[in-house]
Amino acid sequence: MKLSLFAATVCGLIGLSNLHAAEAPPSQQGLASAPQSQAMPSTLPRAVIEQAVRGMGLDPASEKGQVAGRWFERSFVDADLRALLYQNGGVDLKASGDKPVFSAGARLKPEQRLMLVKLFADYASTLTKPQCQALFASRKGDNKLLELLSARQLDEMMKVVDVLLHTAAHAQGDAESYPVDQALRAESEVEGRVEAALRRRHVDTAFPSAEDPPGKSDTDVCIQMTTMLRTLLQTPEPTRRIVTWDMLSAPWSGTAFEHVLRTPDQYLSSHFALDTLPAGLQQRLPAPGSRPLGYAKIVIAGDEENSTAHEKSTPYEETYWNLRDTGLVNRFGLDHPERPKYGYLSTEYGYQSIRAQPISGSVRYPTPRLLAPDAYPILDNGGPIPGPNSVYLSPPLQRDSGTGPGSRCESFDKYPASQVFKDFTGEAVDVSCKSMSDKGVTYQNREAYLYDYGISVTLFEINEDGLSISRIREVNITR
Repeated sequence: MKLSLFAATVCGLIGLSNLHAAEAPPSQQGLASAPQSQAMPSTLPRAVIEQAVRGMGLDPASEKGQVAGRWFERSFVDADLRALLYQNGGVDLKASGDKPVFSAGARLKPEQRLMLVKLFADYASTLTKPQCQALFASRKGDNKLLELLSARQLDEMMKVVDVLLHTAAHAQGDAESYPVDQALRAESEVEGRVEAALRRRHVDTAFPSAEDPPGKSDTDVCIQMTTMLRTLLQTPEPTRRIVTWDMLSAPWSGTAFEHVLRTPDQYLSSHFALDTLPAGLQQRLPAPGSRPLGYAKIVIAGDEENSTAHEKSTPYEETYWNLRDTGLVNRFGLDHPERPKYGYLSTEYGYQSIRAQPISGSVRYPTPRLLAPDAYPILDNGGPIPGPNSVYLSPPLQRDSGTGPGSRCESFDKYPASQVFKDFTGEAVDVSCKSMSDKGVTYQNREAYLYDYGISVTLFEINEDGLSISRIREVNITR
């Protein structure tokens, strides 16, 4: 869910950046870059309003252009709102890193957030399927929605924007704060409720991509959006309060899972440190400093080619952190570094994962899964370091649903690690593992274990999406 993007979407449609451009001198230095001491006019000249309306792609003389013009003129009467407008409405659609898109939402009270969610739900229920799809796309600066709206609908949209900005401009709520793991748990609960509600209505649970052009998807995104928002409104407290904070007032961009995908170091340091493992498991692990690996972090960038996908290849990234020279590593896999939607965190010892957590908006594991105590003996006698030409079982982690008793793994001959990638030293061994879900689907993955680094590098995997081959493009090693 990305309700925070709804705020950016609706605000982005009013073209506030074009208001700046309209008052900018030829040097293109707009009001946003003006000195703080520069006085802000309490009214807008007609020429500025018309330029702002044109910037929205509307003719100032048209019925829709007049609706937008009246909104700009009316909005500047409120001094607080006027100040917010000069800050792009508190919205930065081009926010980089983990900067909040809707920074003006930070002081919204819980009841104000609920009011805005209801407002969005009511407005979305009046739109057609192509209009709802265009609403998604508008967060990237696409004004297709303005073409699809009637003058009456545009007027209603401006009223939504009006309430949103007035509420944010006058918000006096105490700053709230929740830890990211609490936000992840709340997200997970609401996601489950939303999926159940969509299934009851026989609606697809997968939302169309914001990059899809309006009307491309057969999914009725209007029903998806309104169902999602109304389900959130019906969610019990404190989950509802935490999720609305997460999406409208949190100090990060998007939602908690997106925050973790962008800043995995922070989450790993607090939730995947060695001392956060159960005491019984820690006692089975090598002592710190006993297995020097000679590096702090390794980042592998590559491309994944799928035999059934339409795209030729998609980029991926895997990062490994040396855990205090114990021979263990933390691993973070990311599906698409530029537009991440899915990540996978794990603590690995040899071929065995002893802790793992997928991170995405649709995979609900709000806390890490751990190796079960009855599997601890696998850590004894030198640990699960793969030898050549061997067969062994890799036990599943606790709470792994839909899996069998574990994976059957087979290793092969050793070979120079430089064959995996030219910069790697020492020896490697390929390890191929197979498992079967409770639905009878067979999964297979093959990885190269690099002895000098204590890491497993993905070579290929076979699942319900077919064969995916990973090809390394670049390796960066931080000593």
